[in-house]
Amino acid sequence: MRLKGGFVSLFSFLFGEKKKGKRGEPERLTIKTRFNPIRLSSFKKNHVDLILIVENVGGKEALVSVDVLLSSDAMVGFDESAIQKKTNVRLGVVKPMSKVVRVVTIFANTITKPSEIPINLKLFVHGSDYAKVLYFHEKNIKLRCV
Repeated sequence: MRLKGGFVSLFSFLFGEKKKGKRGEPERLTIKTRFNPIRLSSFKKNHVDLILIVENVGGKEALVSVDVLLSSDAMVGFDESAIQKKTNVRLGVVKPMSKVVRVVTIFANTITKPSEIPINLKLFVHGSDYAKVLYFHEKNIKLRCV
């Protein structure tokens, strides 16, 4: 038996061809972030707004939420005591070719040291409700504290 196409066709003959699932390709979403003000001040109570901009550049609407996770060893949080390190922002249905903007406040306190604070963002695309996750995208950013 002779296969045309070389190694790729031999591989697909032995292991089967990879077929697309019923869902097709994931919705094309982009997530952009900004801080206002640009940085935190160390050793005093202040806050910074993390601005999340989610844009749907695909052809279908998507039910979207974003998890924002702060580093556990940094003395910043989503409350003034800097204890809460994780928050979930439900953005709702994002229509094709539209943007959704949400603001998340990050607080510092009097024992926040100067450093670069890593922040992990997870963008989830859900099914008909928030209980089922179809796809997710992860992004890491840093917040400066001077």
